[in-house]
Amino acid sequence: MQVAFLVGRTCNQEVLISLDPQVGEFITFPDTGFAGLFVRGGANIPVWNNGCFLTVGVGADAGAWFLGPPPLTIGMLVGGAVFGEGICLVSVRGQITILAELSGITSLNPASLAELIPDNLKLQGEAFFVGGFGFDCDPGTWTNVPRSRKDDWCGTGDLSTQASFDGSFHLSTPKLSAIH
Repeated sequence: MQVAFLVGRTCNQEVLISLDPQVGEFITFPDTGFAGLFVRGGANIPVWNNGCFLTVGVGADAGAWFLGPPPLTIGMLVGGAVFGEGICLVSVRGQITILAELSGITSLNPASLAELIPDNLKLQGEAFFVGGFGFDCDPGTWTNVPRSRKDDWCGTGDLSTQASFDGSFHLSTPKLSAIH
């Protein structure tokens, strides 16, 4: 289980970027710095565990932020993963994370929030798949591509892509990289 949170005020986003780079680079920060609440948690849950011979698990990730002073920025993320290990040599993990943010909020009235959606809504989706080969692979810790590349005694390869919407839709070219 992993948990990260930040409550209070900072002059810039550096603290949040060091705490959670994925969210820290996505959030739209007010000019006055960060003032508010950020929380994120995740867990890996084993579904079937027969040692390294056959392990299957799932992961869940959720987070939210509320930044001020007005105009406010609110956002959230959700994610899920499936991972496994077989015959003590082969490991895999697939994961998707979706982030959403609405900025420029001056009122929490649902009608005024709906007016902001076309211009102030930002979305981002990230997906990756990692495969590993070795005697000491740990796909439960591969919560992002850089972490999978640091798994000692395990050769990994990964495929990742990203899509975003910030007034227009953008799809990145899938990236393939191996052996790490």
